[in-house]
Amino acid sequence: MAVVVMGDVVQLLQRQPGEEGPISDALLLAALANGDGNALAELYLRHHLKVYRFLARMAPLDQSHLDDMVQNTFLAVRQGAHRFKGNASVQSWLLAVAANILKQHIRKESRRRAIAAALTEIPLETTTDETPEARLARQNSMRLLGKRLHGMSHKLKTVFIMCDLEGISGSEVAAVLNLRQGTVWRRLHDARKQLRVALAEYMEVDT
Repeated sequence: MAVVVMGDVVQLLQRQPGEEGPISDALLLAALANGDGNALAELYLRHHLKVYRFLARMAPLDQSHLDDMVQNTFLAVRQGAHRFKGNASVQSWLLAVAANILKQHIRKESRRRAIAAALTEIPLETTTDETPEARLARQNSMRLLGKRLHGMSHKLKTVFIMCDLEGISGSEVAAVLNLRQGTVWRRLHDARKQLRVALAEYMEVDT
């Protein structure tokens, strides 16, 4: 990422709306690294819903805990903005920060049953001609997959959600998580295999 001096950052952040297009995430992060609190507010407005959804998929936390995790994520972003290397999108970097915040939260959480009890379904599109029986079977299978997903190790779950649910490329995930691409693909393969096995077991029992 190019080095941006504070004067340039302030000047760009003070542009009037519509002048030369929106300020990039990378530039906002550079401003934040130089102590500009307005840049953090703008990054939050742009990305807090994405971070919230990512954390909701990562762990079955209630809304108050999710709100806390989102706030903690952006506090960590403020403290670590200078560590952004520019080798991936700011959005992907934010999700990696959120995953690390969640990992720390789970480690410190004394009552782990709150994590294991709730289930989050993976949303799928439905069709208008779906029968009640088919809808029930689909909901049951998604509930099972959601339970199996939350039972995965943090490292497998993080890669699976970032790649398959958030649609981030494997190379970018490798960059923001400081992993080799081969490691990302191996973890993604293992996560998918666990879900396939769970679904196959469900189908055998259901038939």
